[in-house]
Amino acid sequence: MLREDAAAASAEALATQIALCEQRLTKLELLEKEIEAKIRASSGIDVAETRCQGAKQELVALEQQVKDLTLTSPTYGTIGDIKLQPGDRVSSGATLIEILDDLQPHVIAQIPSIATSKVRQGSNVVLIFPSNEKRLGVIASIPKQTVSIVGSSDSFLPVKIEPAGKLWPKMALGSNIKVLLR
Repeated sequence: MLREDAAAASAEALATQIALCEQRLTKLELLEKEIEAKIRASSGIDVAETRCQGAKQELVALEQQVKDLTLTSPTYGTIGDIKLQPGDRVSSGATLIEILDDLQPHVIAQIPSIATSKVRQGSNVVLIFPSNEKRLGVIASIPKQTVSIVGSSDSFLPVKIEPAGKLWPKMALGSNIKVLLR
């Protein structure tokens, strides 16, 4: 009986010691978490992480702005006439640049209003390029009204001429081309 009492007392003592050890382990785990939090706070890790998160959000916003500010052309070709300068304000739908389509060349000829009786849509004209090469063209479109040019007393009709026959030579934007009406 004494042995059983001694064994029970020993088991009870061991259970109490185990409970105390578990309590101490819990306290140590809490202390470890507190120390980790104190170290993070004292070394500025929390502040750095907050700044890093803010910087990531700002980067995402700036990347979106770049996407919003990047304009794409609905067609392809060579940049011809640049209509604006950097820093100019632009309204929605405004033409920023003129794109030259090498596959569909054309000439806008300023025909004096006194010669408009000779101009008919679909009629052929002779073009003399700066290299003195002669080529044929066909009048593609004629506007309904003339345009006055500053510094001139005459008015002009801006007529669009497209190629007919042989290929036109390459030329720079704004080249002077002679147009001979038939």
